[in-house]
Amino acid sequence: MERLGRVVCSQQEEIWVSLLEVQGRPHLEFRIYGTSGPGNASPAPRREAIVLPIDQIPSLLRALTSAQEVCMSRGLLYDPRPGAVVTMDRGDAVTMPLSRRASAARRDPRVPLQLRIECRLVDPDKFWPTNPVSGEIRDISLGGAQVWLLQRLPRFKQVDLGLVIDGKGFQARAHIVSVDLESQKEPTTGFHRHGLRWAGMEPKAREILAEAIASRSKGGKR
Repeated sequence: MERLGRVVCSQQEEIWVSLLEVQGRPHLEFRIYGTSGPGNASPAPRREAIVLPIDQIPSLLRALTSAQEVCMSRGLLYDPRPGAVVTMDRGDAVTMPLSRRASAARRDPRVPLQLRIECRLVDPDKFWPTNPVSGEIRDISLGGAQVWLLQRLPRFKQVDLGLVIDGKGFQARAHIVSVDLESQKEPTTGFHRHGLRWAGMEPKAREILAEAIASRSKGGKR
């Protein structure tokens, strides 16, 4: 069996994709791996698995593409298109048409929230995250957050984020979708700005997040 990749579902479960032979024919196996707590050194395979002949991969990709388009049309998923990216040199000015500016408005408006946080970069070769990187969160929404960290983490990776909001512990996994250049770090703190999009969150964490956003949107406690 050859491991090809994995998909992170939550802090407790992942789907591992492997290549194996079944009756002499190559197949893909999609199996759930999980752990009951951080004391376990490595994840254990669960009984649930899907085994697919490799000649069915095109059909699977078509089904996934269709599912992605439906989720995007319903506002459940955001996937930036290359045509929406503007490339410019330092100092260049760009005028965005009003229609473009309106469409670029955040689907989930962010609220100010300045708190100390701890992030752990998710290592694709290990189940549990790496050493923590400290910093602070500056704003947050149901879609993502803006965090400032003492270490510049690579774009397109995932992090596990932890902090305390209004006396309640909050943990979630997020994609790093943007990172400032090394030269753009804050001169006073040495922090690097990172834009995050939530990738996985337990229902209780989402409830804590929604309550914090609602209270601050109404001018409540900070």
